[in-house]
Amino acid sequence: LEKKINKAVYNLGVSGYGTIRSLNRLKNSGLIDKVDTIIIQYCYNDYGENISKQMNEDINLTKKKFNLINNTSKMSYWKLLRKIIRYSFKIPFEIILKKNKNMDFAHHEKAFIKVLEKYPLIHDKKIIVFYVNGNEMKFKNFPEGKHHKFKNLKFLNLNLEKSPRNFFPIDGHLNSTGHKKIALELDKYLKKN
Repeated sequence: LEKKINKAVYNLGVSGYGTIRSLNRLKNSGLIDKVDTIIIQYCYNDYGENISKQMNEDINLTKKKFNLINNTSKMSYWKLLRKIIRYSFKIPFEIILKKNKNMDFAHHEKAFIKVLEKYPLIHDKKIIVFYVNGNEMKFKNFPEGKHHKFKNLKFLNLNLEKSPRNFFPIDGHLNSTGHKKIALELDKYLKKN
């Protein structure tokens, strides 16, 4: 994307981060004054983190998770083994059953907007939100265009889930083709808007 738009792009994305930890990372990065556009990749599993923050109103849990990810200490073999086993069964099972194939975005959007409202540092930035949920997993009502409340927020539906070649078959994550497709679509969108 940086090569295509000929402008600095700061990739602060971390696998497994929901919206809250992503915005905390941006807040702590020292980059907020250097950017005019924030691109957020949303995934259906961001919802859990987004609602837990609102239900508890306790930022300590979020900070603990943030610090845990940033901690350089090694994961214990027991935790690593549990994680491997969990994902070895969970991801293929979801793919085989095509779990959450056609999801409702309404409650996701509500939780997402409540999170954005708590970060005034981004309210004067252009915000673009797109989703990547995995092969054949989509939101049936993902919005397109400007948000009715946040005038600086635009939703972009890339329709990546329509093409299996954008994803690794074993776990449903994006492959290099999928990442290139995102860069091309974002480039087109940024040039138009």
